Amino acid sequence: MEKNASMQQSKPSTPQLKSDRPFLVGLFGFTLLYVALIALLVVANASYITWDKLVEAITSDAIQQSLTLTFLTCTVTAILSVIFAVPIGYTLSRFNFRGRTLLDTVLDIPIILPHSLLGSAC
Repeated sequence: MEKNASMQQSKPSTPQLKSDRPFLVGLFGFTLLYVALIALLVVANASYITWDKLVEAITSDAIQQSLTLTFLTCTVTAILSVIFAVPIGYTLSRFNFRGRTLLDTVLDIPIILPHSLLGSAC
């Protein structure tokens, strides 16, 4: 009996893990609030404009040219990303070579620096 009591005392105590539930509830709450604010903006805009004005705005030449340019730019960017970014990402993740860090740094510049900052520098 004494041996069992001494063995129980010698076991190291494991630290209690805290629950992630409060964090997840808070995260869900902030996400729900964010989505609700975006939905509120959409509803506010929808209640402000009439269907006739919306159709008139969408069918105007300026908006049509803007949408065409936007979709063309997105399509070309997606194709170029598949052609160049996938092989470069695969190479950077699988192989070690001289200049790898420099290439990774150069590729990260557009992500780190905002586009407006680069535009104002020119």
